[in-house]
Amino acid sequence: MIRIAFISVLLLALLSKGQSQTKKALVIAIGNYPASSNWPVISSNNDIPYMLKTLQRQGFESGNITILKDSEATKAGIEAALKSFANKLRPSDVAIIHFSCHGAQLQDDNGDESDGLDEVLVPFNAVYTGTTGDLTKDSANYLRDDLFGKYVRECRMKLGSEGDLLVLINACHSGTITRGSGKSRGGKPAILAKNAPDLSDKGPDKLQQFKEGGESESNLATYIIYSAASANEVDKEVTDNEQKPVGSLTYAISAALEQLPEHTSYRSLFARIQSIMLEKSLRQHPVMEGNGIDRTLFGGRYIEQQSFSEIAKRLTTREYILKKGSLAGLDVGAKVGVFPATTQNIQGLTPIASGIVTAAGPFSSTIKLDADPKLAQITAGWVFVTEPVFKIPIAVLKIETKQVSKGSNVVYTDQEVENITKQLSPNPVVTGDASADLLLKKSSRQDSLIMISSGLVFSVNEGGVQSRIEWLKTALQQYSQYVFIRDLAMIEAKSGLEVKLVPYKNGEPDTGKAVSSSNMEHYKFSVKDTVVLWVTNYGKQSLYINILDLLPDGSIQPILPNKGQKIFPEDLKIRAGESKIFTNYTISLEPPYGTEVFKIFTSRGEMNMEDLVITRGTGTRGASTYMEKLFKKSFGILERGDMSNTGLQEGSASSLIFEIVPAKKK
Repeated sequence: MIRIAFISVLLLALLSKGQSQTKKALVIAIGNYPASSNWPVISSNNDIPYMLKTLQRQGFESGNITILKDSEATKAGIEAALKSFANKLRPSDVAIIHFSCHGAQLQDDNGDESDGLDEVLVPFNAVYTGTTGDLTKDSANYLRDDLFGKYVRECRMKLGSEGDLLVLINACHSGTITRGSGKSRGGKPAILAKNAPDLSDKGPDKLQQFKEGGESESNLATYIIYSAASANEVDKEVTDNEQKPVGSLTYAISAALEQLPEHTSYRSLFARIQSIMLEKSLRQHPVMEGNGIDRTLFGGRYIEQQSFSEIAKRLTTREYILKKGSLAGLDVGAKVGVFPATTQNIQGLTPIASGIVTAAGPFSSTIKLDADPKLAQITAGWVFVTEPVFKIPIAVLKIETKQVSKGSNVVYTDQEVENITKQLSPNPVVTGDASADLLLKKSSRQDSLIMISSGLVFSVNEGGVQSRIEWLKTALQQYSQYVFIRDLAMIEAKSGLEVKLVPYKNGEPDTGKAVSSSNMEHYKFSVKDTVVLWVTNYGKQSLYINILDLLPDGSIQPILPNKGQKIFPEDLKIRAGESKIFTNYTISLEPPYGTEVFKIFTSRGEMNMEDLVITRGTGTRGASTYMEKLFKKSFGILERGDMSNTGLQEGSASSLIFEIVPAKKK
């Protein structure tokens, strides 16, 4: 009897341990708001298939994914779903809660907001009233941050100290930034009582957007919240490569999770999300909150594997449909190889057959091979990208043809517009209200190109009409190169190198602040702030690092290596397990204001990007590494239009994104 009891206890323990590995998700999407709500229809339902496929690829079983959409997602329905979800969680589970809906701000009801406004999610039955005579009644169907924080805490309690909770909020919380043609998810003025106090003198809320109730952290799971936009910004929808509108954060996290290296933390995942969203919407800043930023993704249960695709269908002996598409780098023109299933890394291996991607959607693609791989079953082969294809951004130019001020006659004539349009082909040229990348403005003395995303001057022509076309061609090429480098993202499976900016004060780097910034909206520095670089190699092999500075005005400057600082290419080898702070190289942050990008390149071989920047791609020595060859080719992308023939990928390219703002007045 004792033996049977012991076995029963052992079985229960084993079952509990098995349950602890479960991944569960709750996906809430509201797009078809009723007209009576005064909230416009948005494309949140398109987010559902994105999230389903992304979750399933990370080991979330269909039976553990709950979906609530449209009319099901009233305030009561959302609360019931959150309660039910929390009750299903077990210690050590991995849990994800995803919202795709409108967001707004609502007059604070308990005095816990420094700006006097609660951030709220907009359920299906919430009605927008603006200024109201009955705030209690008109705000009753909104989901306030305080209430949502209560459910977050309940989930954390159920998950316990070994669990993980990731919350994704694809909604804005009010604001006026409206770049892009996509619909905004929110963006209406705050809902206030008619007798509301004046809030104009209150500063922005520096605390978390969604307050997590309670104080004790004992035995609670760590949590991370990714929001698509900061509290004063609008979240704009983006379009995928099939021109379907989808939430910006949904798109970004789906793409980011397709290609991540080992040793991925929530911080490094967020950095990848930032980079993808920068490519899609320059003026929207995603937000990361929580206390598990440097924890390994999903508690170490992120599936670590060089990115590959399984085969979905055999069309012919040489043509196949794959289960992955452009989000995984399987874009039209990319070269691929078929390898035996269970292959973890293709470095040094010969493929069974090679081919090219002939068609691609976000989640599927078609390949054509040079030989029959002779797979007994389609499950016997995995397909890896052996040579990625790089999309060349073609800058769209808008010509200013309207008088910018009363009495001004300095504008481009119809004949000038026609001549510029003809000679700049294939670059599209537009006028009027059409969207574009650069604005060509005319003054009595010179032509100027303005970056529409930031309003900053990109280039100036002081050579007169005679040099205008050649100046424009060169400037457009430089802009295309800037965007190409800014948006370049290449992941190597075994790369685990991380770069941080560390504030440098009183002659010392403040490493504690860099590591524990758990309420990180995004890196934001004031002019004259001083920082140093902190580089850590979490991987298993030594790597060389180079960094380029992509400034808000479109210019590119070298950071590492740097002859002026006596930091040479051979000094930039970061050994496996090494952590290095460049204390002798202090970087003083200067204008222009706006979003700045440190582009980080890694390679197993020594690189010298500084030399390529200074010589505009000619170089004083041959480009020997994959990254150098790729960067060198970018100096002529408009003439060639082909960036795919660079050889087998080796190394990685990632971004550290931050913002430069004016110094605070003392």
